[in-house]
Amino acid sequence: MRRTMTAQILKEYLSSAQTPVMLCRAHADDFALSSEDILDAEWQIDFHIAELEALRAEIRCRTIARFPTGGWVG
Repeated sequence: MRRTMTAQILKEYLSSAQTPVMLCRAHADDFALSSEDILDAEWQIDFHIAELEALRAEIRCRTIARFPTGGWVG
């Protein structure tokens, strides 16, 4: 079953994605990381940042195309 995306659902998805990141930051100093673990974590972080930047670019293009004032309509 396909779920229709709305501005509210997008906000909920982004909000729920923030929780694991905050948990990782809160507990980052609770365990030791090898050099390989650090490189892997950095790769994962870079990957997620790239995905978020691509999402932001897509949202901006879509918003500007549909709403020339550039405003967010939710």
